[in-house]
Amino acid sequence: MRSRDKFIVAVFIAMVAAATVGAFVSANTASSAPPAFGGTYTEGVVSAAPPRTFDPLFASTQAERDASALMFTGLTRFDQRGVVVPDLATDFSSGEDGKAWTFTIRPDARWHDGEPVVAADVVYTVGVAQDESYHGPYAGSFAGAKVEALDVRTVRFVLPDVFAPFLEASTIPLLPSHLLHELPAAQLERDPFSVRPVGTGPFRFDSRDESRVTFVRNENFYRVAPERTRPYLDRVVLRLFPDTNAAVQALARGELQGLGGISADDADRVKGARDIATNYFPSDEATVLFFNLAPDRATFRDRGVRQAIARAINRPRLAQLITGGHASITDQPVLPSSWAYSRDVRPRAFAPEDARAMLDAAGWTDHDGDGVRDKNGVALRFGLVTNDDPPRVATVQQVARDLEAVGIAAQIEVVPFTELIDKRARERSFDAMVLAVSTGMDPDPYTFWHSSQVKDPGLNFTSYATLGMDRALEQARRTLDQTQRRDLYAQAFAQLQEDAPAVYLYFADYVYAVDRSVRGLRIAPLADPSQRFWSVEDWYVRTVAQE
Repeated sequence: MRSRDKFIVAVFIAMVAAATVGAFVSANTASSAPPAFGGTYTEGVVSAAPPRTFDPLFASTQAERDASALMFTGLTRFDQRGVVVPDLATDFSSGEDGKAWTFTIRPDARWHDGEPVVAADVVYTVGVAQDESYHGPYAGSFAGAKVEALDVRTVRFVLPDVFAPFLEASTIPLLPSHLLHELPAAQLERDPFSVRPVGTGPFRFDSRDESRVTFVRNENFYRVAPERTRPYLDRVVLRLFPDTNAAVQALARGELQGLGGISADDADRVKGARDIATNYFPSDEATVLFFNLAPDRATFRDRGVRQAIARAINRPRLAQLITGGHASITDQPVLPSSWAYSRDVRPRAFAPEDARAMLDAAGWTDHDGDGVRDKNGVALRFGLVTNDDPPRVATVQQVARDLEAVGIAAQIEVVPFTELIDKRARERSFDAMVLAVSTGMDPDPYTFWHSSQVKDPGLNFTSYATLGMDRALEQARRTLDQTQRRDLYAQAFAQLQEDAPAVYLYFADYVYAVDRSVRGLRIAPLADPSQRFWSVEDWYVRTVAQE
């Protein structure tokens, strides 16, 4: 599980077809004038503390991941459709048995110090991720895999079994073996490299202080057109702010050209003072209502109660309240734009009358007239816990109001994020819980819904376990054909909707406010906000002279 300041599990959002990309148009697209070299782009990043490391294998805070995304790249990456494509590799292929994967490294790929990228870099990086002392975001990504350099530019992975989501692991940012090969994995996080790194990305580290980190362009970046050789921008500066309000105010004063992760309301307020474009990136971060189905939690053992709750929540109104309507609503753990999304599993409609009828049929009625349904002397009342993030608090408050309207009493409890994760979620000590989670870039929801994941560190918080779900998820992991894999997920998602161990409330878009003078942005689905920089080498600053 990746260690992130929001409880996020890595993997991806894939698009249905290339034509879908047309929907994701940035307001900061290229202008009619040709791009020009030069200029500095300054963006605000909210961070409670200065970045501790820039090593991508240890980056955990958003500021650390943002910095790493500018400086490091991997064998592969996700394109604008959310599809895995070559990056440092020129190509990749799988053997007939689906267990062996071979990657060829680009001959023009160079580290920031000028050294070529070689197969030994891949072997070293994967070795760190596999080391027993390593507990960073890529721990477990290569469990059981063998990696070997076939020659200077060719590397092969041999997996213990067919594993369809493997390509996502190949996006791991590479580390330079020529600088680090003598350093044990256990010492890497404390090495000076972690604060003065050498990467392969479009920008390289320049300087830092308590309030900002500055990057200068990589003059020989492999991913740009041969005639260009380098990114357009001279510099990228990440300015650090202790809270969102301070960052929004700096954007309004013109001290920043960009700021992400804000609310749509904040973006609209800034527009009144600045010529700002608001971009909405589809994000796979879902806000989910989890029910605890453990034997000692009797409230939600009745599927009829869970289904009634799912119908009683007005999700369109909730999404409008929390995100200003910039969200997707689905009963599946993937976005509607994902290739794994099933058109046959349509979102439940808000149907409070149906919810009341289902509760009546299950024997839950208000016998004593206190407004709360009861059965056999037990009131339909449960605890609803979330963390102290304002959108989560507003979410549970609205959910509680919707449930009250059908005779269900949800008793809200708000706790610090660390308590929600380290105690309530990990120990499964809750009745119902609202938490923001991500299945990541690959649509494999195994860690959330397979019975083997019921106990920590698995993420099956609900203790949901059915043979049909287990079989579908296991077979999907062993199936490389995307159509067959989609059919298996369709079975799993239909069962998930029917059994309702959780309610997917909404997938909120990532709101990214950028000055209109900044051009060349291309919007793509995000599994992590740092992926907004996926095309940063093509960004440029439009000047008055270019108008």
